[in-house]
Amino acid sequence: MELSYNTEIYPGTLNAVDRELIEQQLINQEAETVEEKENFTRAYQKAKELAGTTAPYEITDEQVAELILEFARQVYPLENHFGLRVLQPVHGKTGEVIGVPPGRALEVAIVQWCEAYAAAQKSPDELFYEFEVIHPFNDGNGRVGHLMWALAMVRGGSQWPTTLPPEFSELKKKYSN
Repeated sequence: MELSYNTEIYPGTLNAVDRELIEQQLINQEAETVEEKENFTRAYQKAKELAGTTAPYEITDEQVAELILEFARQVYPLENHFGLRVLQPVHGKTGEVIGVPPGRALEVAIVQWCEAYAAAQKSPDELFYEFEVIHPFNDGNGRVGHLMWALAMVRGGSQWPTTLPPEFSELKKKYSN
């Protein structure tokens, strides 16, 4: 997959490792259009820039909610324009129902997740796993979860990650009841 990096849009913040991670995440998420690639790259850059500020450390649950919505709209503007999804998603390959049911259950789950994220009550891996289980948006959940995981890693004292988040299947073994 060849992805061009416009230096006017991405001035100096994306290094070779970032580009490799972006491309691998896009392959994993089966992003195929130039728009999908550019949208995720912009969201990735915004998250990385944010990691260099105090924002990841001093974030309220309301700010977490705003941030995930901003990332979701950036990754998939049309699909996530109205916020949380209203339909029950199914896995594209297996047909398995995924995510918390839409409506009140989804709203409660994402509010609780935002509160836990803001309070740093859980590890970045556990937050990533729970975000994927909740599956709050119509599309782009893996990419948004990846960005929030990276910010949680920085907040936890790490540098900006040079790897993708752990595989969901491994996290499921560790965190599912």
